[in-house]
Amino acid sequence: VDHLLALLPFEPPYFTQHGLKTTFVGHPIVERLEYRGDGQRFRKKHNIPAEKELICLLPGSRMSELDRLLEKFTETVDIILQQRHQAVVAVPTLPHLQDHIRAWFVGKGINPIVFSDPEEKFDAFCASTVAIAASGTVSLELALCDTPHIIAYKLSPVSAWLAKYLVKTPFVNLVNILLKRQTVPELLLEDCEPGPMSKALLRLMEDKAARSAQLMDFRETLIKLGLGDPETPGQKAAKAVLDTLVS
Repeated sequence: VDHLLALLPFEPPYFTQHGLKTTFVGHPIVERLEYRGDGQRFRKKHNIPAEKELICLLPGSRMSELDRLLEKFTETVDIILQQRHQAVVAVPTLPHLQDHIRAWFVGKGINPIVFSDPEEKFDAFCASTVAIAASGTVSLELALCDTPHIIAYKLSPVSAWLAKYLVKTPFVNLVNILLKRQTVPELLLEDCEPGPMSKALLRLMEDKAARSAQLMDFRETLIKLGLGDPETPGQKAAKAVLDTLVS
């Protein structure tokens, strides 16, 4: 490798200390700002009035994640719906998982909007009051759409045991890692349960100060990833490649 392009600002030191030239170019998520989604379009398409709360569920993109998280997420939403009867639930997913998720909710009394259009996903994010997501880069997409959210994750028993002893980072969510503080609640391992998750989500639905704090932190995070820079991450990457080729 002659030159490495990094998406995150904390990555270069891990490589430059070993003599590998590395350039932080920024994260491509910031290039979506102008077409991040249309919440009103999503609500109009699915006949969701502006006054109705919308809860977005993102239980992962792999069947193994659905096996571990879908039941927990469903039970969490069920607790919330007992208090907020009019709330609507949306589940963006991938085409090959759509039928499985629809079948899962049959008889659960929730009747979510399940869809797999990747662009409609961003419309749903912008329309959502809150979201609960499996840990991953989807948190940056939610941040771009100003969607208050929590993240949750449950590992297999062996992986969970290894994680407790080997993982040293205080956070797993990219927003929290970049800000070096927990702004997005992390409900992991034994905390990935309906009680704690519903409590964290309800706080974001009811506490305006908590929602505002997250939105401010989202903007700070995106600035760290290149939002507002004169050059986009793509342009910085292209420049670094050209400079490497002619040097």
